Amino acid sequence: MYATVEGDRITKVVADRDHPASHGYSCKKGRNIPQVHHAAHRIDRPRIDGVEVEWTDFLDDLATKLQRLRDEYGADSIAKFSGTGTFSVNELFAMHTFFGMIGTKSLYSALTLDVAPLMRAAELVTGFTQAVPVWTPDEPAATLTVVVGQNPSVSGGYVGTPATNFNDRVRAFRKRGGEVWAIDPRATRTARMANRHLAPRPGSDVFIFAWLARELLRDGFDADELETACDADDVERLRTALAPFDLGVATQRTGLEEHDLLDLLAAIKRHGKVSFLPGTGISFSPDAVVTYWLIWVVGILTGSLDRKGGMRFLPGNSAMMDGPKWEGHAPEGGSTGPGPASRPELGEIFTERPSVAMVDEIEAGNIRALIVVGADPVGAAPEAERLLAALSTLEVLVVVDVLEWDLTEIATHVVPCTWLTERNDMRFLPQHGFERAYVSTAIVEPGAQRRHVWQLLSELGSRMGFQILSVIPGVDPETVTDRELMYAVTRLTCEDAEAVFEAGIDGRDVDFRYGWFHEKALPGGMWRLAPRVLTDRLPGLVQRTDVAGPRLVSGRTIESVNSSHYGIALGEGAPRIRISADVARERTIQTGDRVRIYTGRGEVTGEVLVDPSMARETVWIAHGWHSQNVNRLTNPVPDLLTGQPSVTAVPVEVERIPS
Repeated sequence: MYATVEGDRITKVVADRDHPASHGYSCKKGRNIPQVHHAAHRIDRPRIDGVEVEWTDFLDDLATKLQRLRDEYGADSIAKFSGTGTFSVNELFAMHTFFGMIGTKSLYSALTLDVAPLMRAAELVTGFTQAVPVWTPDEPAATLTVVVGQNPSVSGGYVGTPATNFNDRVRAFRKRGGEVWAIDPRATRTARMANRHLAPRPGSDVFIFAWLARELLRDGFDADELETACDADDVERLRTALAPFDLGVATQRTGLEEHDLLDLLAAIKRHGKVSFLPGTGISFSPDAVVTYWLIWVVGILTGSLDRKGGMRFLPGNSAMMDGPKWEGHAPEGGSTGPGPASRPELGEIFTERPSVAMVDEIEAGNIRALIVVGADPVGAAPEAERLLAALSTLEVLVVVDVLEWDLTEIATHVVPCTWLTERNDMRFLPQHGFERAYVSTAIVEPGAQRRHVWQLLSELGSRMGFQILSVIPGVDPETVTDRELMYAVTRLTCEDAEAVFEAGIDGRDVDFRYGWFHEKALPGGMWRLAPRVLTDRLPGLVQRTDVAGPRLVSGRTIESVNSSHYGIALGEGAPRIRISADVARERTIQTGDRVRIYTGRGEVTGEVLVDPSMARETVWIAHGWHSQNVNRLTNPVPDLLTGQPSVTAVPVEVERIPS
């Protein structure tokens, strides 16, 4: 994108029509960069207990208090909660190093509120959490894709979805004969771009993929893939476990017509290969990890993973693809670690503790200080009111953020940090759908008294007796710039860094070849097709009795950076609650009425929009709005395999509020 800067003000941001990846595409969130950067409630100066102070006083005070807590209560009394606001090279390095040097195990993030099922399924099938296949719509041999439970036309793609110019690339894909299916309870913008749209009951996707896998095991599988890359005992165990998931079960549980499912199966057989793009609609569901696994299974059965015509595995650097075979595969049952003292049953997930345990640890007095970096735990975690009350009792609550919001009002320490406009970064995230690696340069210098997160943590560490930058050769903590640090960190973590630096903002394609993942990454060159921790769950799915009535689904909007408080910065109110036509008719509700959505745990109210495009018994509420916080409705009990609670397919009650 191009930014127009007049003095120290960013006045305009437009797409770069000549960029080899975006080709002139930009989303509204990107074009809103000037409004957020210059927002009236941008945090400009450090504060202690609501009073603005100088940086030296701020750092001295915070370091002294953190050191005292570590000495008195142990390193685990200091906790971290982070989110996507820290997704840049320098910030990720600094946080990992700082909290590692403190020695705390109290590490929490949005990971166990968002992507844990995706990562756990990947780990169980391949041995690695970051092994995520990517759809490349420009690949001539790829002719079929199925978008499941996400709306990348509006919200940006989920992990594995093309990260740039999704809409134009889908149109081009269809124009050359590619076929797109969408599976979503709503007729989203993405669904309207597809050849076919299936609208199942919320949370029933698992039955679609169980049935598809069952049928493909009977007829339609890739014999070479099963013979060379799958264990024969795994195949038979899977066949037995899937036997009950016949067409009758699939239609009954999903509410779909037989011909819809049969047509989808026929499309997969006709094309031979298929790319699946699952999103938060799957990740937030009660059976998320099983659904993700079954999506892997269908991809494996059809020979669609790491094979021409299917999905690619993009290496983080060329050495991953051309070097020695990978080692360090997770155990077949998945990796885990000890849980926190107050919730020992919630084991460590991917070196972090499940975020649902954080409130218990605070209430138990095990967490005394919490540093929140670029994240919104109140809008993301269950039991928002309980969490907010617990946060207000902390001896130290540090909020590192861009804008004023609920937590900055109760924080003991508020840090004015830089935003993406003021940071240098290298985007090298192939597993997130970035097919090109490129440098992203700061638009302007940090304004007011804002500091980079790495600067904050470096200076805190030096006051506490350690230096996070000491692990990088040749870096002088006193003089290093943001850009210099980005180069230094990237050189340590990416063997292709120099080539990316040379390519600059245009970037370069991620090196890739089909078959490398089988050769280098899979344990013994074989998929773990039927992990017992997952096949053991299948009988319970068939036997489970569904509860009738409306169910909640998750959603995002095109206008705002939602799932964060930044949407409020642009003066927008919470989006209208959407309900399906049958829910409205049975309760005599019309568009424009105010409604109450409630469960035994809480309620949300708002103006309603009756949406006839949605599947029966569906209620849609956008995430990230504190005034309409869906987490008041959800059950905080997580899946023990992923540590993540479900936020979609939650049974709810709906009633009209009399005017």
